[in-house]
Amino acid sequence: MAKKAVKVNISSYELGREERAIEFVAMNGEEKLGELSVSKGGFRWYPKGSKGGHHHLTWERLAKLIEENSKRIS
Repeated sequence: MAKKAVKVNISSYELGREERAIEFVAMNGEEKLGELSVSKGGFRWYPKGSKGGHHHLTWERLAKLIEENSKRIS
């Protein structure tokens, strides 16, 4: 079974704009799943093989999605 791993590169504890974000690299064994950038504006997910394209999610949208789907998650 492939070992799943998430690595974190913390450049600063105080989140700022995207250039000061916390970056996560998600791995499934040797396979890179993608990168997640967390900043004060929200989240950006860069899928594996992405050529600069990303999905953006604000903190407000994340809160709404979790509230709407909390029964499905737990």
